[in-house]
Amino acid sequence: MPEPMRESMPEPAPIFISYRRDDAAGHARALALALAPVYGAERVFIDADDLHAGENFEARLGAAVRAARVMLVLIGPRWRGEREGAAPRLFDPQDFVRQEVATALAAGRPQVLPLLLDGTPMPQAAQLPPELQALSRHHALPLAHLQHEADIARLVQALQTWVPLATPVAAARRPLLWAGLGTGLALALGAGLWWSRQQTGQTSAAAAARQRINGVWAARVPYAWLDAARPEHMFFSGSGTELGGTVSFLGVDRPLQEASYSAVDGLRFFTASVEMLGDDRRELRHRYRGVPQADGIAFDMQTEGGREPQALLRFLARPAALADTRP
Repeated sequence: MPEPMRESMPEPAPIFISYRRDDAAGHARALALALAPVYGAERVFIDADDLHAGENFEARLGAAVRAARVMLVLIGPRWRGEREGAAPRLFDPQDFVRQEVATALAAGRPQVLPLLLDGTPMPQAAQLPPELQALSRHHALPLAHLQHEADIARLVQALQTWVPLATPVAAARRPLLWAGLGTGLALALGAGLWWSRQQTGQTSAAAAARQRINGVWAARVPYAWLDAARPEHMFFSGSGTELGGTVSFLGVDRPLQEASYSAVDGLRFFTASVEMLGDDRRELRHRYRGVPQADGIAFDMQTEGGREPQALLRFLARPAALADTRP
């Protein structure tokens, strides 16, 4: 009698990215995309990509932490999860960020490496729950928009201690990587974020303009139903006419759909959300068109599918390191 077929399970990812969504979602996505060409996308665990519908995410996260060799803990200004009138979310035993980091610290494996985002100071032991206080004694590395290329290069070099480059492409990419660590050409991430391929001859102006699209962007979107413009962030990646990434709508990251780029039409894509009122559920599409300009990307955004027609919104997105995202 033939054996029943078993669904193959993915190999454990040696690099685990731990982050709080309302603190570092854009940084986490950018970091995963920057590391994927060096180590292989399947060897970098980020919950947005590696958790699937129907999974027990608590069990899956725990298994992924224990299987990893390195946990990268992204610490931004809201990492502890401060709340008005209550202790930070990090002090809640059910907080998933706390559980991830505590599991790693208690097991002594994976290696826990804090990454301090855009000048965020390392939390002191007294600011952490008891099982996380050892984290304050771990050596941290910076990760900042203004020096993202150098910071990623330093991180890749540090990771070599625990995680070898991806194989079989490692042998082919290793000379490019180490040349980049020396010259700054290997990790050309623009505002922050994509693996640069070696190019023969002089880079054309069109190709250079396309690469400048990739990275993290920030904008203040003047939603008609709000009293003030709301800060939103965008992450773009890809090459040529391909365009990938996420755009936040009311602070929630949403993947680009039917996305493309051309020198003539600029960026075109839509994102989706759901509008609920009682039993009335409507699927909304937010259609964007972006035209690169000297000072950023000028966007038109039109929402379709709502109960009432929405006015066309216009706003400018700028590189996140330069943008004013204050409420």
